[in-house]
Amino acid sequence: MHRNGTLSKNDRLERPKKKKKLEPKTGENGDLSEEGEICSSDEEATEVEENGIFEDIAKKYPPSLRLVVQETNLEKIQIGTLFIVTYKGGSLGREGNHDVIIPDINVSKYHLKFQYDEGSSMYKCIDLGSKNGTILNGKRMSSSMQESEEYELVHGSVVQLGFTKLLCHIHSGSSTCGLCEPGLLMKEKKVENENTTSATLTHKEQLKKLQKKYGLEDDKYRENQGDSTYKDRAATRRVKVGSSHVKEKTQSSSLNTAIESNNKGFQMLSKLGWNKGDTLGKSSDGSWNLFP
Repeated sequence: MHRNGTLSKNDRLERPKKKKKLEPKTGENGDLSEEGEICSSDEEATEVEENGIFEDIAKKYPPSLRLVVQETNLEKIQIGTLFIVTYKGGSLGREGNHDVIIPDINVSKYHLKFQYDEGSSMYKCIDLGSKNGTILNGKRMSSSMQESEEYELVHGSVVQLGFTKLLCHIHSGSSTCGLCEPGLLMKEKKVENENTTSATLTHKEQLKKLQKKYGLEDDKYRENQGDSTYKDRAATRRVKVGSSHVKEKTQSSSLNTAIESNNKGFQMLSKLGWNKGDTLGKSSDGSWNLFP
């Protein structure tokens, strides 16, 4: 510093610079620059870390029992509907406070009981003496109105109640698969129904496409001109011999004209001995008067 109090060149260089705030820069397309990308990557890393913590917590607990509706004829339940039973246990019935409710008259109000055995680390079910019974993997659990023994439920077991089948899925932690995700199953069912409906509705459109393909849009009917050597013998027979038709015009009767000899009635009477000009009756004493 000089005597007059002014700063020298070296003093100015040694003066500390102010720190600038780091702000995300925007590019030509409005995208954030590297600073913004670093922030987003940090958030993703935090989210992954939190998910890992949740996975570790979930693995400390026993897996849940996931029951998926595989088949049913009930209108109130869709195929793919998911029911979850935790390790604390649960129940199944037609109505009431149950974890799994199947609104079917063939299902009892208190039908099944689910429980988790910590010793064997397996889910088990008991039929509570239902009237129509329960079929587990093709085998009936107990007789009607009789409580069953404990049956083990493994991954892939099928529980049938009436016309409804429940598929059992058991996954550790919070893991799932495509066969026990209701969103995926219901979406596939919806796409299948849409394809069936569209096929039914577009029948006329397909017919029009065929007519357009073969040039028959304006022609309702066209005679077959493919084989010139073909002989229609039925048409020839109709011309030469004729055919008896239900709607063919018949001969009308008249009071002023006698029936002819080719008439069926004339022929039947002639076989019985009647002659033309005779009256009717056993002794030929019938009346000649005509009844209009």
